[in-house]
Amino acid sequence: MAVLAALSLFACVPSSSQQSWGPDAPKRAPKAKTSATVEDAPEDEPPMSDDEQNQARRAERVAARLLDGKVGWLVGKKAFLVITAFSEEGTGVGTTAEILIERADPNAANEDGETSLCEPGAACDGDPDELLRAATDWVLDTGADSAVILEPVPFGDKGPPSVDIGAIGGKLTWSKDHLDVVRPKKAPAALPKLVVDKEWTIKPVAAAPSPSGDLVLVLFDMDPGAKYNQGFNAFVETRAYKVP
Repeated sequence: MAVLAALSLFACVPSSSQQSWGPDAPKRAPKAKTSATVEDAPEDEPPMSDDEQNQARRAERVAARLLDGKVGWLVGKKAFLVITAFSEEGTGVGTTAEILIERADPNAANEDGETSLCEPGAACDGDPDELLRAATDWVLDTGADSAVILEPVPFGDKGPPSVDIGAIGGKLTWSKDHLDVVRPKKAPAALPKLVVDKEWTIKPVAAAPSPSGDLVLVLFDMDPGAKYNQGFNAFVETRAYKVP
């Protein structure tokens, strides 16, 4: 599984999922527990029931799709699931899992929704099996084994970045610091401005609408340029927007 290549939504440099993770790596580590990749439970633990094994297998399938760059959707919670990576100069690549819901302020920190799956330079850095195990545990912990898998749609490279999304009846177009929802015979509707520190250059790279089209997840390439050598990570910023 080409995990790191799939996680990176832009060329060469993997990425993270929140601006608050800028120069500092995320702090929370995944729980160590038996996952679907382990067939036999340790001798000091009771064997898994058939229902538990089936749940673990579902969780592993969801985790594998998320690690391959897909987006998950939790119907009951109306929440997006996404896994991204970030590059830390001189250390390595970290991997982060995130749950995103509609919020009054899309720019507010999503600390409760973020979980570190692998720290830069740790043994799991570059180890697909360890990443899959950690991601599977996270899916189990969040009860997301029944998540619907969505395919993100990439933004075009020609002219202002834009992407056609059938579920919203139009397209998203990037305009300096925000996205506009553009529909035929209607005035463009602006989504909230993306607020980030000046050290990063922003570029939208992909979007995934909810099945009903009332919400859309957007992933942004955050490029620190020369600042990368000064401790500013390259990562992916994520936003869940309500579609007007």
